[in-house]
Amino acid sequence: MSDLDHRAPHANRGAIRVFLFLLLFNLLPVPWYFFVVAGLAPPVVFLAVGLAGLFSTESGALGFGALVVVLALIGAGICYLLAWLSTAAVVRLRAVRARTAVLAVVLVLGTLAAVRPIYVYGGHSLSSASSLLGFVDLLAELKIPALLAQVYLLLLAGLLVGLLVYQHLATPRSARMLSDTWQRARRACRIMLVSGALAFLALFGWTHRTLLVTKPLAHLGVPAAQYRLARAIMAQPGAEFQGDDS
Repeated sequence: MSDLDHRAPHANRGAIRVFLFLLLFNLLPVPWYFFVVAGLAPPVVFLAVGLAGLFSTESGALGFGALVVVLALIGAGICYLLAWLSTAAVVRLRAVRARTAVLAVVLVLGTLAAVRPIYVYGGHSLSSASSLLGFVDLLAELKIPALLAQVYLLLLAGLLVGLLVYQHLATPRSARMLSDTWQRARRACRIMLVSGALAFLALFGWTHRTLLVTKPLAHLGVPAAQYRLARAIMAQPGAEFQGDDS
């Protein structure tokens, strides 16, 4: 087999980078400090908690959710940088089997670490420990169904295994066929991301329609908006659109 057969094609590098990013984003603990709560949790947990806050109409939830989402995005950026650097190191291994073995070991060790109680949080001399599985219950308390979190973890496991197999098969001899598959997968991911972003904006606008539309119109003196705002305040006196001048 020639040296070319040992090189990682472009699609292979992309699969390895995505594999490592997903692994880090979902399993790697990152520091977080908010008021008196100091904790370690994967960025994906912060993202879920932040999104739950963004779609809550309770007072203060919007600002809290925005802060946690920003922290999650910072964590995602760190994870991507680490994945990029790790990919550059992994592809230096000339043997395909060696690369796959290293990635498989990283996957197993990361999973074993994540299911152990290594994520600690607390405040005022109180602390407790949880694991990635324990965060399923935490998300359930934040009105994120446990079934949804479990399905996400199952899909994540399938995707990681699929990427591991793909990068192993993406040798230069099969690169042309697999490259077409990789390009189609990338286009599908872009479509899903754009569609998800548009759906997010639509749902966010609908959830906060009273704050974004009704309240400004009420301050402009529109009687119908004033009536709807008053009804909304009566129904949810502690909601985010409640203010001193409401």
